Amino acid sequence: MTDAPLKPLGHDHFELRAELGTALFALLTTAQEMGLDSPGMAELHRSITDFRAPFMFVVAGEVKAGKSAFLNALFGAEVCRSDPLPTTDRVHKFKYALEAKDAPSGLALIDHYRPVNFLRDFHLVDTPGTNSIETGHTHLAEGFIPLCDLVFFIFPVTNPWGASAWELLERIQKKWLRHVVLIVQQCDLRDPAEIELITTHLRQVCRQRLGSVLPLFAVSAKKALLAKTTGLDKERLWRESGFAPVEDCINAFLESDPMRIQRLSRGALSARLELGGLREYSLKALHLVADDRTEILASVQQLQEKQHDQLQAVDHIHFDFDRALSRCWLRGEQMLEERLRPWRAVRIALGRDRTWRNSFRAALEPVLRSTLSRQVASALTAMEAEMRTSRTQLAHTLRTWLGAMRRERGDARAKGWREQREKHLEQALAETTAALQSDVLTREIRELFDAAAGEYLMGHAEPGESVAATFTRRLTELGLESCVAALEEIPGGMGIGAVSRRAKIIDAYHVGMSDRGAALARTVRTVFERLVEHYYDRLLRTFAPLEEFRATEEVRWKSIDNRLAALETRLQDVSRKLT
Repeated sequence: MTDAPLKPLGHDHFELRAELGTALFALLTTAQEMGLDSPGMAELHRSITDFRAPFMFVVAGEVKAGKSAFLNALFGAEVCRSDPLPTTDRVHKFKYALEAKDAPSGLALIDHYRPVNFLRDFHLVDTPGTNSIETGHTHLAEGFIPLCDLVFFIFPVTNPWGASAWELLERIQKKWLRHVVLIVQQCDLRDPAEIELITTHLRQVCRQRLGSVLPLFAVSAKKALLAKTTGLDKERLWRESGFAPVEDCINAFLESDPMRIQRLSRGALSARLELGGLREYSLKALHLVADDRTEILASVQQLQEKQHDQLQAVDHIHFDFDRALSRCWLRGEQMLEERLRPWRAVRIALGRDRTWRNSFRAALEPVLRSTLSRQVASALTAMEAEMRTSRTQLAHTLRTWLGAMRRERGDARAKGWREQREKHLEQALAETTAALQSDVLTREIRELFDAAAGEYLMGHAEPGESVAATFTRRLTELGLESCVAALEEIPGGMGIGAVSRRAKIIDAYHVGMSDRGAALARTVRTVFERLVEHYYDRLLRTFAPLEEFRATEEVRWKSIDNRLAALETRLQDVSRKLT
C-alpha cells in the first residue's frame, strides 16, 4: 500500500497518452513542414482530440452518504459543497475552465466550471441521493451510469444497508457492473474491527443480490483530503484514509480500459503507417537533393574543363601576338637602318631632320596598328566563339536537367519545394538563354574585357568604337611609346658618330624592343586570361542560387529524416507499452 499520494491520479496512463500525443503532434508538424497532407493526417488530428477526452466518474448513493466529500478527496480540493443538510437536488457535473462559473443546463443539470487541473482529465458527476423524495432524481442518476467510465457507489459507514442504493445497483444492466466500485465512506467514525465486519457483510450482500463481488473499499474522504492539502502528518493521514487502494483501483482501470487502450493503439498504428509514407518521401527527397548535387558538380566540372581549354587557347594567342610584334619590331629595325645611312645621319647631326623620331613613329604606326588589329580581332573572335559555345552547352545542360526534373513530378502531395527547385532552374536557364543573344553577349564581353584590361589598357573608348578597335588603338600607342623609349635609351645619341656605331645601335634597339615587346605580349596574355576567368566565374555563378537552395534543402531534409527516425523509435516504444 502507498504511504503517501506520491503521483497524481492516472499518472502512468496520462504519461503514456502524453507521450503518444506529443509524438503525433511532432508527426503532424513535420508533415506540415514537408508540405504533405493526406486524409490520414486529418485522422491523426482527430485522434489527438479523442485522446484528450476526459474520463467521466459518477458518484451515486443515498443522501448524506458523503458523496461530495469523496469527490473533494479525489479533487484534492474543496470544490463540492458538503453541508449538514442535503444539497444535491440536481445533477452536478464538474469540468475544467480557466475561470470558475456555474451554468445551469435545464432544470436537472448544472455544469460547474473550475480552474482545477484535475478536471482537465476527469469530469466528475455528483448525483442526487438515491433515497431522495424526488423520484426524478433517481432516474437522473440512472441515466448517467451508461455514459461514464467509472461509478462510485457511496455507502455511509453508519448505515451501509440503504435499500434504495441496492435497488439502483440491481437495476443496472450486468454489462455496466464492471464499471462500478463500492465505497464505504466516513470510516473514521468506526474502529477497524467494525469496518472489517461491515465490508465483509457488504461483500456477501453484493454476491447475493448482484451475483458477483464488486471492488469495495472503506475510506475516510476527510482524512484523504487533509493528506492532500495539509503538510501536517501527511503520511499518517493518507494511510488511515484508506484512499491509496481506491486510487490504485482507478489507475488499474485507466491502464486497462479497453476502449481507451484501443483508441491509443489505433492512433499509434495510424501514426506509424503515416510515418512510413513520410519517411519514404523524405528519403526520396534526400535522393533528389543528392542527384542535384551530382548534377551541379558535373556541370561545374564541365565548365571548369572548358575554362581550362580556353586558358590553353590563350597560350596560342600569346604566342601569335609575340610573333606578330616581333615582325613589327623587325620592320622598325629596317626603318632604323635606313635612318643610319651616312647622308641621313649628317642631316640629323646638322639639325636639318629634327622630326626624325616623329617620322619614324609615323612610319611604324600603320604597320603596328594593322598587325595588332588582325591579332586582336582574331583573338576576340575566337574567344567569343568559345564563350558562346560554353554558354550554349550550359543552356543545353540546364534545359535537359529541367526536363528530367519535370518528368519526376509524380508525387503531387508536396509541390512546394519541388516547385522551388524548378523555379531556380528556370531562372538560371532564362538568364543563360537571354545572354546568348548577339548584342547581349557583345555587351557582356565589352564589360568583362574592360574589367580585365582595366583603365590603363582600355582608357576611354571613342563613341561607337568596338572593343577590338579600342584595345588595338591602345596597344598601338603602347607599342609606339616602347619604340621611342628604346631609341631614347641608345647610348651616344644619333649624331654623325652613329654611322660608325650602326651595328651596336641596331643591336641595342633589337634588345630593347625584344624586352618591351615580350612585356607587351605578356600584358595581352594577362588581359585574355582575366577575360576568361571573369567570364567563367560569371557562368559558374549561375549555379550559386541552385547550390544554395540545394545545400539548404539537404540540411532541412536530413533534419526531417532524423526527426522521423526518432519518431519511429518513439512510436514503436509506445506501441510496446500499449500491448
